[in-house]
Amino acid sequence: MSKKNLCYMYDTIEEKYYKSFIENFPKIMNHIASFINKSSEVLQSRNVGLHLYHTASLENDFYECCGIERADVINILNTSPNLSKEYNDQMNPFYNLVMLLSCFYEKHNAEIVKLYGNKVSGFKIVRLYLTLKLYSMAQRYIFKYEPKKEIMEYLLENLNNRFEIMKVKNVYTILVRYTETNNESLNIDFTKIEDNEIYPYVSRMINRLRSFLKKIYREFDKCYKEKKYIKTEDLEATNKEDDKKFEVVATNVSNTIEIFSKKILQSFIQDIDVKDNLIVIACKRTGNGRCSVEKSKQIIKAIKQSKDNTLLFGIIKDIVSYWIISLKKETNTTHSMEFIKKCSAAYSISNTYDIFIGDIKNKLTEIIAKYGSDYVDTEKRSTLNVFKQVVFLYLVFYISSLN
Repeated sequence: MSKKNLCYMYDTIEEKYYKSFIENFPKIMNHIASFINKSSEVLQSRNVGLHLYHTASLENDFYECCGIERADVINILNTSPNLSKEYNDQMNPFYNLVMLLSCFYEKHNAEIVKLYGNKVSGFKIVRLYLTLKLYSMAQRYIFKYEPKKEIMEYLLENLNNRFEIMKVKNVYTILVRYTETNNESLNIDFTKIEDNEIYPYVSRMINRLRSFLKKIYREFDKCYKEKKYIKTEDLEATNKEDDKKFEVVATNVSNTIEIFSKKILQSFIQDIDVKDNLIVIACKRTGNGRCSVEKSKQIIKAIKQSKDNTLLFGIIKDIVSYWIISLKKETNTTHSMEFIKKCSAAYSISNTYDIFIGDIKNKLTEIIAKYGSDYVDTEKRSTLNVFKQVVFLYLVFYISSLN
């Protein structure tokens, strides 16, 4: 009885693609170098929320550089007598190809150096490329959307050295370190890798990357919920004596937002009547026939009469903050059509980490529950959502109409 070949996948791919992998080495190195260079903004930053994009197009290009068909890799995986074939990552053709290729270049490193004179070991670069791919996937799993820059800046300024990212210059350094240390507990001999050793390597790297990102995400989420962020303005000041100009940086705009929002609130409360023209426009803007101008007016009137200053001030401040902080605009531009257009559109934005949009939607839900209670039990959910939008648009139009 013949002995089962535990290295079936490596032996098969080496036998079939030996010449191709050797000849295509420069092309493969150029592909990886190009990806790293184009991703330098992400990799040279400490901001782990900046997404690293490794696309299907890049995968296809890599197969082409290697001179191998994706279908052939899949066939080798399917015909391996050693794989249980029960895990998606175990059967991922790209992960397996990159890992097998790195092992090929490690085994034949002397030949590669002789042919191409590489000072940097090709197998390490290929293995790092696998880490980059897995990192891009782990990011999408933990940070589904790119977080606001202002929140991440605050977070990175306040994290301590318990977090790995604070001990290094950038993300790239972390990923190189993870690549160099991922085999420490596995003790795989990469020059004769067995079929069942690839998945544990990949799985361990995925778990390490997710754990690394989760720790930071938990802190980010706290900052997000507590609305902690950094806002800087570049202000130009002039020294009158010698007419020299200098910059004042890191000026907090929270006082400006606070004062401006209070003025809006005072005006809103003091106005005796609801502005009918704004309600009509708001109802038309929803583009929904179920929107009743009269019912919308009753809700807004109930809000005004309640003098619920905390709730009103909160949503006004969120709208103003979205304009000034998220969109980086000035308070004196709230009269513009751009203010109406961009703030009106904010209600429809979903899948966002913007703290102000999220808070606005929460407050609108609270407003309808409190001051549209007559309609909560009688109207459909879709109609209640229209009422929320009308209230929001009314406030946007109101802010823009003030002198």
